[in-house]
Amino acid sequence: MKTGGIRLFFLAVLAGGSGCGSPVSGPDGAVPGSREMQARLSQPFAVATRSAADPPAGVAKPIDVTFTGKRTHPLIEEVQASWDSIDLMDGAGQVLAPVVLLETSLGTVEITLNPGAAPNHVRNFLALIEAKYYDGMRFDRIRQEEVAGAPELNLVRVEAGCPLGDGTSEGGHLGYWLRSEASRQLPAMPLRAGVVGACLGADPDSGSCRFFVLLQDARYLEGEETGFGTITRGIAVIQAIFQHSLGDAAPGSAGNETHEPVVIHQARRQRP
Repeated sequence: MKTGGIRLFFLAVLAGGSGCGSPVSGPDGAVPGSREMQARLSQPFAVATRSAADPPAGVAKPIDVTFTGKRTHPLIEEVQASWDSIDLMDGAGQVLAPVVLLETSLGTVEITLNPGAAPNHVRNFLALIEAKYYDGMRFDRIRQEEVAGAPELNLVRVEAGCPLGDGTSEGGHLGYWLRSEASRQLPAMPLRAGVVGACLGADPDSGSCRFFVLLQDARYLEGEETGFGTITRGIAVIQAIFQHSLGDAAPGSAGNETHEPVVIHQARRQRP
């Protein structure tokens, strides 16, 4: 579908202690083990987030229960309770690279997280995994945008983790939001194919529990959106999720609602 040289296709797919990798470089150019690094990787929940008392612009009222039956207020309490206990550095002050496994209905996906680029997004993702928030969630939306004559502006990605189950941005949160870490002062991850990042609404501080995986480079979004991990195993599974979700739906349609969505059966942090 082409309109004014732009082909835009949004498809919502609807249905009726610590494991770590190699240490990574620290944020803001901080020396490993320095107080500056420790402070940046140890921000408390109240500093890293915005609460329902100070919501970002354009968000809907927080829901009480997710479509999987989890109550949101206890989820927030669990995230807060585990926030400070999630280590992002080892005993020598080196930034860790935690590994997460997503067991989906189409196969296993491995994500290596990058606290040096977005420590609060990484900590939030791990805290939600500890609270088993993502168990039963699904890949609920794909985005495929094509700009005629400017392939560098194209966008192809899958999205997951919406508490409503339909990929909405306004209601796709749990009642708290992460403050943006897309500042160019951080050593931000280049937004290349395979990068995992935070889904946003209209406000840069609207990241919460939804995440995306890029299937194509999107460098033009750098400085606006935050990447916090990379698919290190299972990119073919992500491609299969995209194709499954796309199905035989016509461009511009709401998608084929007879398709069973791809489910995240379990999300877990890999242990050594």
